[in-house]
Amino acid sequence: MSYTDVFSTDPNNLSFGMPTVDPGAAVAGLNQRANTGMMSPTVTTPGITVPQIPGQTPPGGAGGATKPGFFSEFGPAQFALGAIQTLGSLWNSFQQNRMAKESFKFQKEAYATNLQNQEQSYNTALEGRINAQYATEGRSQSEADSYVDRHSL
Repeated sequence: MSYTDVFSTDPNNLSFGMPTVDPGAAVAGLNQRANTGMMSPTVTTPGITVPQIPGQTPPGGAGGATKPGFFSEFGPAQFALGAIQTLGSLWNSFQQNRMAKESFKFQKEAYATNLQNQEQSYNTALEGRINAQYATEGRSQSEADSYVDRHSL
């Protein structure tokens, strides 16, 4: 094994990175593969044994497929808790919708009441202003009443 094999440099002294190499293997002349940090894709085919990386559990557990425990990630307890959480969210949404409808109804009533009060206030102010103006000018009350009827809301 040469220096170029270990440190991945080309003849022009351009470095391509520093691979992980066991120095004992390099000195002993053993065939050592560099760790690039990339994993090759795993393809499972029935009847073919794929070597496993030490420290990792094969898919389905060490002895094949195992049944999940009650409190495990895919167990019945997690399913029940998820269902309860979903029901709680639905109930919360229902309550928020009900409160929004009540709030909208209250705002509509307040708007209608406010509009009615403003109409009444405008009509009262108009009547008082026209009565005072027509009395000052010496016009009749019937003329003032007809003007107020035409211009009131």
